[in-house]
Amino acid sequence: MSRKIRDYGPFSRFAVGAAVGSGLAAIAAERGGADFLLALNAGVLRARGAPSMASILPVEDGNRAVLKLGKNEIIPQCALPVFFGANVYGPKEQWDELIAEARIQGFAGFVIFPTAIHLPGDLQRDFDSYGIGFGAELDLLSRAKNAAMQTLAYVRTKRQAMEAAERGVDIICLNFGWNVGGAFGAKTSFSIEDVRYLADDVYRAIIRRHAHVRFMLEGGPIETAEDLADIYSSVPVHGYIGGSTLDRLPTEASISESTRGFKGVDLLSLELLRQEKDRIRQIGNTGLVGTSIAIMKVFEKLYAFSGHNGPVLIYGEAGSGRGFAAAALHKMSPRRQKPYAELSLAHLTPHQIGIRLFGGDRQADKSGTSRVSNLLEKLNGGTSYIEEISRLPKRLQTRLARYLERGAFSPMDGRRVISSDVRIICSSGNSLMSFMKSGSLDAQLCASFSGNDVLVPALRDRQGDIPDLLRLFIDQAATGRAETISLDASAIGMLSSHTWPGNITELRQLSVKLVELAGTSISASDILAAMETMKSKSVEYLDEREWIASALKRNRFRRTDTARELGISRKTLYNKIVRYGLG
Repeated sequence: MSRKIRDYGPFSRFAVGAAVGSGLAAIAAERGGADFLLALNAGVLRARGAPSMASILPVEDGNRAVLKLGKNEIIPQCALPVFFGANVYGPKEQWDELIAEARIQGFAGFVIFPTAIHLPGDLQRDFDSYGIGFGAELDLLSRAKNAAMQTLAYVRTKRQAMEAAERGVDIICLNFGWNVGGAFGAKTSFSIEDVRYLADDVYRAIIRRHAHVRFMLEGGPIETAEDLADIYSSVPVHGYIGGSTLDRLPTEASISESTRGFKGVDLLSLELLRQEKDRIRQIGNTGLVGTSIAIMKVFEKLYAFSGHNGPVLIYGEAGSGRGFAAAALHKMSPRRQKPYAELSLAHLTPHQIGIRLFGGDRQADKSGTSRVSNLLEKLNGGTSYIEEISRLPKRLQTRLARYLERGAFSPMDGRRVISSDVRIICSSGNSLMSFMKSGSLDAQLCASFSGNDVLVPALRDRQGDIPDLLRLFIDQAATGRAETISLDASAIGMLSSHTWPGNITELRQLSVKLVELAGTSISASDILAAMETMKSKSVEYLDEREWIASALKRNRFRRTDTARELGISRKTLYNKIVRYGLG
């Protein structure tokens, strides 16, 4: 059963018809939003590499070619109504049989193409005298309409348009000749301004006397959607029909561009390698370690966040490197020369957290009263990293959200308003989505993190980075040793088979043990031995503070021994002891 255009209601909006010559083009046009299709022999020839105008030549039985195209390629695969692109060069006695066969196949309507309107004036008159001109085209369309088929007529002049409308044609397409552009593009004497003027004249004449007729444009200098929009801004036509502009021109451009791309694959591979090296170098400069896809994604997100000053939520498992990511973001940002400080909320009372973050105007001490400084004031222009934001009491969450909105705050026990510009980076074991579902984080604070959150993957999800990380930690732990410590193949295989529940914290602990136990080369047996010594000790620390506190206790607070175990310098250890209040 044929599908009618009116069943799809395309003319309640601007409609697009696609003149095609293959099933592939038809499917692509339907996916692109076309409202109806025209199956044309010209399209078949375009798909073979010939220009549309070759359809005028007696190269094959055009009507049979269109029947085959519709039956085998278009109608079975597309739900859109399809117009049969007929020619009038065959015997008129066969027209009714052609119309009936087209209806059986499922065509919705008839259009004449190739059409005599593309011929010079003297040839058009000759064709008319032979009974194969524009008059014959209207005769065939009238028979199709009598057979309950929709009809579409191509016209070139106002006289032809009026004649088609008076014969009851449903859609009139003012055609400005073969399309320009591409390898087979024709030359045209029309400009866009010419098209606008003639289209307006014909459109007004048609609509004034035949309001039922739908009026569309095609061909000539209309090469792009911008060209059509220029015309449509002053002439409210009902739609556009594209042939070469929808299949030949895009196909030529796409295939040529893709071929050039493959042709330059040797240079492209060098460029991709250069970009990869640049990314690895940039990651290394920020303090992040690794070349895995997972860590690359983290880097790319952090790099995007570095372009603005909004708050960022870094989430992931304990020990996964959230602090490293926060420090990396600070190093990437324009604030890199400004101060950066971490605030651990573990083991602090709500009052202590409030005082450290927002300060207090009055605080009793031995000498009387004094003002207490705060991070938001001291770090002005810099960055504050707050570990495990879920530990921040609700009332302080609200205070922080207001600060992010206003850029100003009041001390905990004061009324004065202090302006400040500190970028806030927070970490958590929970994602932003889980906070929103549970309601455990202030709604306004959640909103400030929206679109600015990044997952730091667990170490087991970036196993390709483990060897690089371990080498880094071993080098740090072996500072002062003359020998270089290497990893053999069995060691790397052993590393990849472990699940790393303690993430980077566990790997760092392992590196210290390996330096103590192994020689100049580390094997799988060395790793197994080191892991055995760690079994009785928890490696799943909640944060860096707990990691350092545990090491201090194991070494009876001897800083030199603790620094050696942790693989950091005594100065770095001292700074962290002060920061976390572990002295």
